[in-house]
Amino acid sequence: MKTVQDKDGNIIEVADNTPCHAGKNGALPVMLDDVIDADIFAAIAAREAAWLANANVRAKSKIKEERVPLLREADLQINKHIDIDHVNLGLWKIYRQALRDFPAVVDLDNIVWPVKPITLP
Repeated sequence: MKTVQDKDGNIIEVADNTPCHAGKNGALPVMLDDVIDADIFAAIAAREAAWLANANVRAKSKIKEERVPLLREADLQINKHIDIDHVNLGLWKIYRQALRDFPAVVDLDNIVWPVKPITLP
């Protein structure tokens, strides 16, 4: 429970999740229901729900950004080993493919990146 002020200046106790805005000059918070129109509050709540619903999209986008330098490194290693070392070439090709597939198969609750191969001498 938290203490707030309603539109008539009465000090009341409300649930912690009751929407409020900060009071001015150290005054108690004021209940939002008394300050803004219900339609505006509903629109704000809908925007927040949409933002939360897109959390997976944002997480996968971040993964794709983090993957770019790893793919570049894999491409460089593949080009380095293409004509001289088929063992390392194969390892790096498998790693690169795992990176390409990663955004589609990753568990967003437990992100474990593909393991970079150790290049054999």
